Amino acid sequence: MTVRVCDRGSGRDYVGVTIRTITISDRCAQCDGPRGVDTIRNHNFHEDGDWLSVDTWKNPCGHVDMYSAVLAEARKRAELLELHEWDELLFGGFYCMYCTPGDADDPEQNVYWPCPPLRSAGVTDEEAVALITAERAAIEAEHRAKAEGGAV
Repeated sequence: MTVRVCDRGSGRDYVGVTIRTITISDRCAQCDGPRGVDTIRNHNFHEDGDWLSVDTWKNPCGHVDMYSAVLAEARKRAELLELHEWDELLFGGFYCMYCTPGDADDPEQNVYWPCPPLRSAGVTDEEAVALITAERAAIEAEHRAKAEGGAV
């Protein structure tokens, strides 16, 4: 689930407010029940002379998500996505280069992507496809730019 949240920094000093768009699991961090995806609403507030907009939601389980907690969750999720890179298998599908043993010579040893650590962070098959598609598009755009610029 992608939401806009308020980030006031992690230190004791006031550093102002930044609105961050983050992606977090659609499962409650406390009980693994569903988060309130269908209850996401815009919330406007005034701070430092500006009107700002964030998202609010209500989890059906009753647990309240604090912005600081979901920011930490989003950072952890981003770190996991960076660590657990994917590669394409010759016979189709994708595997996690971090979780699959380096000496794997049997297809049964491949850990398919998204791997269990990514799934526990809320990465779904649909999101995995979107991430792979976006990365491929970025690579293609880079190749086209080099070709148009005369680079080989």
